[in-house]
Amino acid sequence: MGGYATGMRGRFEAAVEPRHCGPENGYPDFPFLSDPWFTLFCEIACDEAMKPGYAPGEASVGVRLDLERLAPVPAGRRVRLEARVEAVDGRRLRFEVTGEAAGRAFVRGTHDRVAVDLERFLARLPRAG
Repeated sequence: MGGYATGMRGRFEAAVEPRHCGPENGYPDFPFLSDPWFTLFCEIACDEAMKPGYAPGEASVGVRLDLERLAPVPAGRRVRLEARVEAVDGRRLRFEVTGEAAGRAFVRGTHDRVAVDLERFLARLPRAG
């Protein structure tokens, strides 16, 4: 198992593109960053915080997510998400996540991730067919 500690931080930045917004994600009346994308952005920020602690062959998977949208973010804006480890329980880490665009908070919440041996984890996937 890798080395994780409270206070570890990760960051993710991206430009919001039309493909990230509602009309291209099944919500034609919502021309702003859609939930699946800001969720992914939050997960990436958390994974970035964990990377320095990964043991060889280790990765992480999300197991709990509680996010609150605070404001819409239209295409063309740049977003910055930050994640901070607030608790470590063995292989499970809880993160505080915040995101801002144009100096304004647009998402906050918590996310739990579990460190896994990637080869063993993938071996447990059901076979297609």
